[in-house]
Amino acid sequence: MTGGVRARPRHAAVVLAWLLAVTLAFAGTGGGDDGGDSTPSDPTPSDPAPTASEYRIGLTKGSFADAYYDVYKCATISPGTYTDLRGMASTSSGSYKSSYLAHNVRLYANGSLVARSPDVERRVSGASETNYITSLAPVSVSHKASCPQAVVTDVLARGWHKGVSIHGHSHSLYTSDYFYG
Repeated sequence: MTGGVRARPRHAAVVLAWLLAVTLAFAGTGGGDDGGDSTPSDPTPSDPAPTASEYRIGLTKGSFADAYYDVYKCATISPGTYTDLRGMASTSSGSYKSSYLAHNVRLYANGSLVARSPDVERRVSGASETNYITSLAPVSVSHKASCPQAVVTDVLARGWHKGVSIHGHSHSLYTSDYFYG
C-alpha cells in the first residue's frame, strides 16, 4: 500500500508540472491575443452635440472685455507724466467646439471712441469632432493720456464676440467693462 501512496504524489506532481508547462507556453504566446498589452481599438464615442442654447451660454461665459489704465504710472500726478488707457477682449467657447471665432475691442474715454482693434477671426476648414478651436488670443488697444487727465477719465472697453459651433450653432454678443478714474 505504501508503494501506491507514493505513486500518487509523484503522478500528481508530473501532471501539475505538465499543466504548468502548458500554461506557461500558452501565456508566452500571448494566449491567442494578437494585441498583447495594447488597448482595444474601439473608437471613443463622440461628444454629444450641444444645443444652440448650451453653445450660446458657453460662448457668453467664456468671453469678456477688460478696461483699465496703468495706475502705477500716475503715482506722481504731474504734467508731462503719461499713462496708457487700455481695452482688451478675449473670446472662448469654453468646452464647446467651434469652427469659427472672431472678436474686436473698442476703447472709450469719457464716452468718446479713442481706439478700436481690427476684427480678429479664425476659421477651421473641415471642422469636426477632432478638428476645432475653442478660443482666440486676446486682442487689445491702448490710448495715451496724461496722468492728471487719466485720474478723472472714465474708461470703457466694449468687446464684440462671435462664434459658430462645429454643429452650426451661431451666436454673437457684446461685453463691456468700466474703469472709473
